[in-house]
Amino acid sequence: MTLCFQPILLLMPVVSVVSVPVPSNTKTVFREAQAGGNLTLDVGTAMGTVVHFQSTNPASEERVICKREGSNSSCLPEFDDRLSLHDACFELRNVKLSDSGVYTFRDYDTDDIISIYNISVSDLKKSTMTEKNIAPARVNMVPWCWLLVLLMVRTSSTHGISGRDYAEAVNGERNCEFLSRRKKSVKSCAIERNWGFSLEELFGLALKFFREMDGKAFHPTYEEKLRLVALHKQVSLGPCNPAACPETGFFDVLGNDRRKEWMRLGSMAKEDAMEDFVKLLNSCCTLFAPYVTSHKIEKEDQERRRREEEERLRLEQEEEERRLREEEERKAREEQEKREREEEEQRRKEEERSQMELHKQQIMAALNAQTAVHFQQYAAQQCPDNPEQQHLLIQQLQERHYQQYIQQACQQQQKQGEGLMMSPASESLSVYSPSDMSGHPTSQSNNASQHQEAELDQPLVNSGAGDVSMVISSPSMWTRPQIGDFKEKMRGDVDSVITVGRGEVLTIRVPTHENGSYLFWEFATDDHDVGFGLYFEWADSLDQLVSAKDRDTLDKTTEEGAAQNKDEREEESQEIKNVQVEEVVPVLRRDSHTEVYAGSHRYPGHGVYLLKFDNSYSLWRSKVVYYRVYYTH
Repeated sequence: MTLCFQPILLLMPVVSVVSVPVPSNTKTVFREAQAGGNLTLDVGTAMGTVVHFQSTNPASEERVICKREGSNSSCLPEFDDRLSLHDACFELRNVKLSDSGVYTFRDYDTDDIISIYNISVSDLKKSTMTEKNIAPARVNMVPWCWLLVLLMVRTSSTHGISGRDYAEAVNGERNCEFLSRRKKSVKSCAIERNWGFSLEELFGLALKFFREMDGKAFHPTYEEKLRLVALHKQVSLGPCNPAACPETGFFDVLGNDRRKEWMRLGSMAKEDAMEDFVKLLNSCCTLFAPYVTSHKIEKEDQERRRREEEERLRLEQEEEERRLREEEERKAREEQEKREREEEEQRRKEEERSQMELHKQQIMAALNAQTAVHFQQYAAQQCPDNPEQQHLLIQQLQERHYQQYIQQACQQQQKQGEGLMMSPASESLSVYSPSDMSGHPTSQSNNASQHQEAELDQPLVNSGAGDVSMVISSPSMWTRPQIGDFKEKMRGDVDSVITVGRGEVLTIRVPTHENGSYLFWEFATDDHDVGFGLYFEWADSLDQLVSAKDRDTLDKTTEEGAAQNKDEREEESQEIKNVQVEEVVPVLRRDSHTEVYAGSHRYPGHGVYLLKFDNSYSLWRSKVVYYRVYYTH
């Protein structure tokens, strides 16, 4: 019996797992480690952590081997150079057999258990030697019956597991897969932190360095080269499959050695093979680390340039977006300002139009108040027994009277402007127009856009050579289309038809009547226009001139000669020119052959009206003028 059980004991694993009591509510994770290698555990948190360790020796007690608070960590002296705790990662380097035991990770502040790991450390060389040298010799001594019994027992135990045990086994397998992936992730992070490249990038650099520098920068041994080639095949092709690989010749020593080395790797994972390749190459050649460092610097420089380029492009894009946004805002602001200006201009025009309309109404009211009686008398004469025609005629006369008044005011203002330019010392000149019924008449100043109010009797006073003051009011002028009827009526009176010869100016003198206050005139021509103007000659200045001349004549003697009489005639003609004559209506060409021109003027005083019919511009034809002049109260 002793011989039967002895082989079974020898076939059991060399590394034993020691169970240490742990809290029932925390799941313990079992891990294995190889002596001389590195051990990496996931802590689960990057905050304050306290690591408790209890060895597999029953006599040993649990102790704190490392503490971490924030970025500061402290470890026992025996673990100080081998243990590091950073970024939720626990790393133990150069693992020893005495490191087997339970590692409990607790929160630094609350002392709550975060995770528990049960670690078993084995000596791979010792176990391999035992399996090769001892186990085969004793296995041969085991009877085949005992092997059959063991196989049956294992089969029955496998088939007899419960559903709960099976579920726990499946969950344990899933946890193992998760921990395996977590281990690979932690290992990849550690490699990238140490070398500056991911595991795949680092393996690519190592393979490139090995191909380019083998036999030049370094000379690995035969065994090292075999190991490197085998690891490369393990990474690129996977585990060795003798059935799929071609046969090697008996004398192909290199091929056989490479095949054996590849098969010796077994089912090593691709990541582990890449890591071993990098570690072996780094141990063989001291130039590999500077080579990787140079590529790391180049990579960092490229990354820096890439970030700078991205930053530059981002800033340019932001600047372009900001410029476009400002351009859109500027355009919107300009459009808004343009709309506001247009609205303001529209409001200003509306206000000006309203003011002009109001001013027009005021002027027309003043003019109509002045000429209402005269227009009614005239309309009654022209259209007797027809009130509608009289009303229509009065409206036409009032509108034409207003237009002529505005035209004459503009002409007088233009003359005043010319007078101001010729005489800068004069400050202002005013032309006064008829007032309204309320006693607030309107006037025009030298500024065409400004109108002021004045009283009806406010005159335009001009000082002449004498002391006589002349008061002239604005005339009222209008036209009417009944030219045929007018000429028919005038043909019956011989004195109402005159002929103005070619190149001549005919003047008709009409003195003021003592019973009258207004002068009315009407005229028309046959086929062509004629010039017309109205002037007023003051009787007072003429009387003064005649009396002064008589006094001078009485003082003179009759013994003077002809030369002296000639001088007296020249002086007399010069004095006659000084007679005060005021322009009421300037001489302008009138289309009197198409319409009847009419007008009225209030007596400024005693004197003579001069009606001038000007044909001086026509050198080849005479003009026939039909006119009528009368006065009213």
